[in-house]
Amino acid sequence: MLDENFLKQIAIKHSLTPIEVDTFIARFSEKNWKKTELNIAMEFNIAEDTLKKRLKEIYTKMSPSCFELECNSKGKFEILRTWLLKEYQRIEEAKISNF
Repeated sequence: MLDENFLKQIAIKHSLTPIEVDTFIARFSEKNWKKTELNIAMEFNIAEDTLKKRLKEIYTKMSPSCFELECNSKGKFEILRTWLLKEYQRIEEAKISNF
């Protein structure tokens, strides 16, 4: 469902930097969402703390659209993932209704 094109559009809409876009896609793509942050960090060849810092910036930039990110200090990955799935579904339904 959450393919790279959709995630890239969301990332651009929220003014993510190129490295944040790569991190965002790697963390939230459907093929990776079950991976741990450590696994993703190892794929980027960076420290897990570096990945967490990047994700923190991503969550901050996404919070105007996904308000729950501002209210919760824990579970941000699941909060944003749920919002992304709903947003994807909303966009797909709009395409169908306009067809």
